[in-house]
Amino acid sequence: MKPRLRFIFVPIVVLAGAGFLIAKSLVQEQRHYYHLDQFLAQKETLRGQAVQISGTVRPGTIRKDVAARRVSFTVEDKKSGGALDVLYPALTLPDTFKDEAQVTAQGKLPPGASVFEAFEGGVAAKCPSKYEAEKP
Repeated sequence: MKPRLRFIFVPIVVLAGAGFLIAKSLVQEQRHYYHLDQFLAQKETLRGQAVQISGTVRPGTIRKDVAARRVSFTVEDKKSGGALDVLYPALTLPDTFKDEAQVTAQGKLPPGASVFEAFEGGVAAKCPSKYEAEKP
């Protein structure tokens, strides 16, 4: 290959490859955000798609299965009364993950399943009382 063509061809190939990788990662990481009531209303059309849901951890539903290395819990929407069971494939959760915590979970509802499968590292929680202003 002639040196002049190499200086033109190589940068084009490198830039095209980098552009492809960036575009692919953006599409894979794009997850639509739904409050639990919105997700439940559209769950049949959203089955199998990677999404992010938010709600509140229902008290008494956090179950750690050490042998299977996973945690299950129920997310609820207190306004609508809707609820969804979630399976998280790891034992490590944020310190703020507890009953009544506001939680977001990234994952998907597989076709034919009734349990939302969260991705590892895809659960975040905050304790509302920890972030509220102190009352005088």
